[in-house]
Amino acid sequence: MLQTIEITKQLEIPILNMHLHSGVYFTMPDRKVFLFEEYQSQYLQKLTAFRDTCAASIGDSDIKICVENCGDFGNPYTQMALEALLKSPVFALTFDIGHNAEANYIDEPTIMKFSDRLAHFHIHDALAKSNHLVLGSGDVNLPKYLDLAKSHDCRAVLEVKTVAGLQKSVKWLDELTTFNNI
Repeated sequence: MLQTIEITKQLEIPILNMHLHSGVYFTMPDRKVFLFEEYQSQYLQKLTAFRDTCAASIGDSDIKICVENCGDFGNPYTQMALEALLKSPVFALTFDIGHNAEANYIDEPTIMKFSDRLAHFHIHDALAKSNHLVLGSGDVNLPKYLDLAKSHDCRAVLEVKTVAGLQKSVKWLDELTTFNNI
């Protein structure tokens, strides 16, 4: 991570994106036991050290390390980890609206709790368990999230998988902004 931060400084890249891994778990007869949850204090101690090391390395650079939702922000220990990271101004949030939809919108309450820390969006459509769809081809309320991104002055990535998908998404976005003044 420290090497990545140094390269990011040299290239003047404003956003680094990361996921909070849910960690290893063991399946018991009656439940899953997640090690990060079971050893929460050690996990948070190491995560805090990671946060502080990253902040020291970034220094006064304008870099944000954005934590992306992946359908796991509903876990209490993930929420605690996110809160620990967001205590540093170096850390912020990436709102992946398709992952949120795929996870039945379970990430959204946590993201909205920290909406003042939104800095980046991954924008794509989704339908049931299909993700990274062309804008307008799924059932995500895209104007709602585009307004949210705009209101927080966020950067965004159209996260579709093909050139044709990107071209269709840009056309859809152009038509939407023409009619809705987004």
